[in-house]
Amino acid sequence: MAVEKFKNLSKFILAKKVLLVILIAVSFGLVLFFQKISGVPRDSSIVLAKFQVAKTIFPNLTKTESENVENLIRRQIRLIVSRPNFDKSLAIAKKYQNKIRQEAAAKKFPQDLALGVALLENGGSETAISYAGAAGIFQLTTPTAKTLGLKIDRTIDERLDPTKNIEAGISYLDQNLELFSDPGLAVWAHHAGTQNVSKALKVYLQSIGETDAFDFVEAVNSGVLDRAKYVWRSYVTKDNLNVHRLLQNPALGPFLSELSDETELYPYKIVAAAILFEASSNFSEDEFARKVQLFNQGRILLSDLLTPS
Repeated sequence: MAVEKFKNLSKFILAKKVLLVILIAVSFGLVLFFQKISGVPRDSSIVLAKFQVAKTIFPNLTKTESENVENLIRRQIRLIVSRPNFDKSLAIAKKYQNKIRQEAAAKKFPQDLALGVALLENGGSETAISYAGAAGIFQLTTPTAKTLGLKIDRTIDERLDPTKNIEAGISYLDQNLELFSDPGLAVWAHHAGTQNVSKALKVYLQSIGETDAFDFVEAVNSGVLDRAKYVWRSYVTKDNLNVHRLLQNPALGPFLSELSDETELYPYKIVAAAILFEASSNFSEDEFARKVQLFNQGRILLSDLLTPS
């Protein structure tokens, strides 16, 4: 009798488990059905790696690389919109977008990337000064700003002039694009600095057996900058080296660990910022602010944030 009761109990438990699985499957199916008939896109319908700005920085990705880039950009979007000053930073980028586009177009630098840098960097103010002393919309350090022709002394700081800051900031991006022949490396150099990007390239090139590898300072001091630029350009254009492949190379691990502020995530942050700026243009200011709030509360999906209903 006890054995029979045990068998019946086991059958009952198994039946409950099967019923639970069926209910979960039906519920999931109903969610998908109502999303489909209502026209509401699922989160997976947004593939960030396919945005043009992502392709500009991360070209010719493999499937695995694309999935990695996708996850990194998604994380950066969540971080950026959760910033307390995100709305103010977006307002600054929008206020000066015509000037930013004009300067970027004149330099033939990708406009969406320039806007992404401006949105990420400005701190919600034309005159923001970071704890490290970088200032203005493009957060230029004193040494960099001076090399770009801005005047900084006890009486004046031209980094705090929005027009001059934008002109200098995009000039810096353009100089690094000319140096490294790659927009992703140019964007990373805005944060990490020209020398650190060139050091990363040297570490990478040496790891694959390239003997003709220099960092920027070495190349300048040895009078072989043109040769160094030729080598960097060769790997970018012929071997499909991009900033993602550079940063993900295991040989760079020790070097990147010495740098601060998660610098290896900066290119993904810029793409995330550029995507957010583009998305914001599809909504009124109030509507996008409401969507950001709902997204931060976990009440809407990323696809709802980035695409009109």
